[in-house]
Amino acid sequence: MTGILAALILVLALLLTACTNSVAAGSGTSNSEGVSAHQIVVGGIAAKTGPLASEFGPVFDGVQAYFNMVNAHGGVNGRKLVYAAKLDDATDPAQDTADARRLVEQDHVFAVVGVATPTFSGATYLAANKIPTFGYLINTQWFNQPTFFGQDGSYLDLLHPGPEIAYLAHKVGARSVAVLAYSQAQSAQCAQGFVNSFHEFGIHVGLLDASIPFGVTSLSTDIQRMKAKGVTFLATCMDLSGNVLVATALRQAGMGNVKQFWPNGYSESAVRTYPGLMQGVYFLSTFVPFEAPALYPGRYPGMARFLEVTHQYFPSELPNEVELAGWLNAQLFVKGLRALGRNVTRSRLVNAINQMTHWTGGGMQPPVDWKVAHREQGPLDCSAFIQVRNGRFVPVFGTAPSVFRCFPYPQPKPPTLQAIPLPTGVPGA
Repeated sequence: MTGILAALILVLALLLTACTNSVAAGSGTSNSEGVSAHQIVVGGIAAKTGPLASEFGPVFDGVQAYFNMVNAHGGVNGRKLVYAAKLDDATDPAQDTADARRLVEQDHVFAVVGVATPTFSGATYLAANKIPTFGYLINTQWFNQPTFFGQDGSYLDLLHPGPEIAYLAHKVGARSVAVLAYSQAQSAQCAQGFVNSFHEFGIHVGLLDASIPFGVTSLSTDIQRMKAKGVTFLATCMDLSGNVLVATALRQAGMGNVKQFWPNGYSESAVRTYPGLMQGVYFLSTFVPFEAPALYPGRYPGMARFLEVTHQYFPSELPNEVELAGWLNAQLFVKGLRALGRNVTRSRLVNAINQMTHWTGGGMQPPVDWKVAHREQGPLDCSAFIQVRNGRFVPVFGTAPSVFRCFPYPQPKPPTLQAIPLPTGVPGA
C-alpha cells in the first residue's frame, strides 16, 4: 500500500516542479570509496525545504538514530558509521541531481542512505555509478535498479488489484463504495487500482470521480451523488487536506456514518489536529503500527526499539512513516555490511543484500525477498489495518497473534478474500 502514498506525493511533485531527463555517465569512482580502516562514510538527500518539506525531512533522523545506536555498540566490524552529508534538494530536480553528484564526487561517500524526495532525478547518476542507494520508496526511479533499496522493496504497482481495500470494505459491510481522486495521472491511477480491486472481489462501485482538481474547496456535488447511490464506504486517493475536506462535507450532509479509508494521515500529528474528523477512519500499514508495542508488550521488539531510540535522540519528533523509512534504510545497510566482514566494497554489499530472501527490518514488517523485490510485487500481500478510535490509532482485523493479515500473492483464480495463515517471519506471528 506504500504505492498509494507514492501516488499522492508524486501528484504534488508534478504540480510544484518540472521533470529532468538528464543522463549521467559513470564517474569511475572506486568500489571502496568512503571506506577507511576505522569508518564508513555515507550521505543522504531529502527535500528538507520547499513546499513538501514536512513530508521528507525526518528521513535523516531515522538514519541518524540507527547509526547512533550501532556506533554506541562499537560500529560494524570495527568501523564507525559517519553520516557526513545530509543534503537538501529543496524539492528541485536540478538540485537533486547536483546533490547526488556532490555526495559521490566531493563528499566521497560509500553509499547514499536516506533518500526522501518527490524529485529523485539524481537516481540516474547514482544508478550509472552503481552507488548503493537506500531510501523512501515513493518514486518510479527505484524500479529495476539492483543497487537501489526502498524501505519495503523497490517496486510499486498502483493498478495492482490487491485484496486489502476490498477486504476492508467487506469487513465494514459496505453495500456500495465510492472512490475519489485528483485528476492528476498518479492519483487517478491510484483510484483505478482501487476500482480494480473492488471489481476483482465483487464489490459494487457506486461512484468513481477521478477528475477532482487539486486544491478544490467544495465537494458537495460528489457528496450528493454518493448519497443518491447509497454509498456506505469511501476510499480516497487524496492528500490530508483533501481527506479533511471530504470528512467535513460528509458530516455537513448528514453522512457521518459512511466508513472512510485514507491513504495517508496515519500520524500522531494529524490525529491530534483533526481528532473529530478522523474518528472511525481506517488506514493501512505495511509495517508494525507505532501503537503495537504498548498494546502488546514484548511482541514487537523491533518497533519498541525504534520508538525508544528515536525518542532518545529526537525527543521532540513524533513517530512518522518517513522517519521509520530512514531507520529501515539504515538497518538494511548495516545488515548488509555485517555480512561482509572487513572486506567492504560497494559491489559486495549490493550482492549480499540481493541474496536476502526474508528481510523484515529487524522485525518491523513482513518479509521482503530482495531476489525479486526490485522488479515485482510479492511474495506476500500483508498489511496491518488501523482505525482511529477516540483520538487514538488502534490495530484492527489482524490474524491472531499478529496485527498483520496476509493474503496470497499472486491471487488464486477465482480470487478470494480469504486470508492465509501467517507466514514465517511476519512480525508477531
